[in-house]
Amino acid sequence: MLPGRDGTGLAICRDCAGIARSFFCRRCGHEGLLVGDKLCERCTLTSRLTTVLDDGTGRPRAELLPLLEKLRLNDNPHNGLTWLAKPGTTELLTALATGTIAISHDALAAHPTWRKATYLRELLITCGILPPIDKQLMLFQRWLTTQLAGIADAEHRVLVQRFATWNELRRLRHKAEQAPLTPATVRVARERVRQAAALLIWLDSSGHTLTTCPQADLDSWLAANPQTRKPATAFLRWAGQTALMPRRRLTRAPLPAATIQPRRQQHALINTLVTTDDWPLRERLIALLALLYAQPLSRITRLRRTDITIIGPDVFIRLGDPPAPLPPPLDDMTRQLLEHRNTYRGPNANTDWLFPGKRPEQPIHPRTLNNRFSTLGIPIQLGRTTALRELLHTTPSPVVASMLGIHPDTTARIAAEQGITWSRYLTSRQPRNGSNNARIHDS
Repeated sequence: MLPGRDGTGLAICRDCAGIARSFFCRRCGHEGLLVGDKLCERCTLTSRLTTVLDDGTGRPRAELLPLLEKLRLNDNPHNGLTWLAKPGTTELLTALATGTIAISHDALAAHPTWRKATYLRELLITCGILPPIDKQLMLFQRWLTTQLAGIADAEHRVLVQRFATWNELRRLRHKAEQAPLTPATVRVARERVRQAAALLIWLDSSGHTLTTCPQADLDSWLAANPQTRKPATAFLRWAGQTALMPRRRLTRAPLPAATIQPRRQQHALINTLVTTDDWPLRERLIALLALLYAQPLSRITRLRRTDITIIGPDVFIRLGDPPAPLPPPLDDMTRQLLEHRNTYRGPNANTDWLFPGKRPEQPIHPRTLNNRFSTLGIPIQLGRTTALRELLHTTPSPVVASMLGIHPDTTARIAAEQGITWSRYLTSRQPRNGSNNARIHDS
């Protein structure tokens, strides 16, 4: 039977007319699950946060009050209780509250449980307690410290550190000032550092140094495994520019022929993504952006809601300049996604990311998507390669490069490999010899 109510607000069982357990919080009066001491989940979370953030005076540390407010006002307090219950979380918060660990980026970066510290740092940035910092840059700096510590030879370690600091870190910082770094950009920097260390080990084992290594031996080392050792050329260029070695001629190894997906399979996969309801809308839309617009997952995940423009019945997405139109039914799918984002109440409820992740103010990670698509059997990389070549068969490479945000040299090279010349492409309408005739360029 359904419970009734008496004047005290307690639930009454109609079968036995006895007083049943109250489900009203004794502090706020909210009716729901009581965790302990007759408190609801939100009040319990508030009490525990007040305790762990105590600075020793019986009150939470003043600098951490915005963090307390954000956590206790979360739409799902159960998640906050779960996070606090994880090993090491309360200890880390108490250390910040009491001053054992400084509230700074450097102090949190040096914490041994770096994953837990990284998540807390993101929360502190979201609350305005810490200034913003590029997450990928932060992760690279921490990785670099560990990587350098693993280089046994002291001279090699110093040389690699100089290269990483003055070439890679400087490059990453400059990029981070322009736009948030992508995981792919940091991955390139890591490979350059790794291959610089590998090159120095090979020089030692072969009896050479940077200054004495013959050009032929260096070419042989690079050609033995061109795809893996190609990042070492960044170190060689830097060494030549800093007079650590003579300038060398670095020949570019030919790229292997790209593998593409049969057109019928590609179109069948796209049709499935458009029509099926078995997969979430978010994953379907991301996969279609990769398979139709040749976009890497690292770029798709960085899209913001402001990159979508709706003008009447038309929907545009800013991948390059100008924005690319979204054909039906992608336009309707995008509208549905935006409507869902407007009602989202998770940890990223107010974020501008089009595809928010689970971490505060962070988009979904490309690796998460890649694993998901692998499970679903969607070949993203193969589909991107196929899509770009199909676009180049129907559209001049400069237009494709501009609209999709791809480097013009890349599209021109692929078009040349495919035998696509567009030799009579009309690229401008500048008058020649004082006439109004359009100028025709040969590509």
